[in-house]
Amino acid sequence: MTGSRGPVPKRADQRRRRNQATAVSTVAPRATPVPAPPLGFPAHPIAADWYRSLAESG
Repeated sequence: MTGSRGPVPKRADQRRRRNQATAVSTVAPRATPVPAPPLGFPAHPIAADWYRSLAESG
């Protein structure tokens, strides 16, 4: 007779449920937009344009 692999499962009264409801938290939106910091190092023109577009899109 072959057994299953792994440890012996816990009894039903000792098991913990793993699908409990999680608390939902909300984050308040900022009142003013925060300016993006300067890139701070020489970058490829495509990377610099991408960084600039991210700062402009908010």
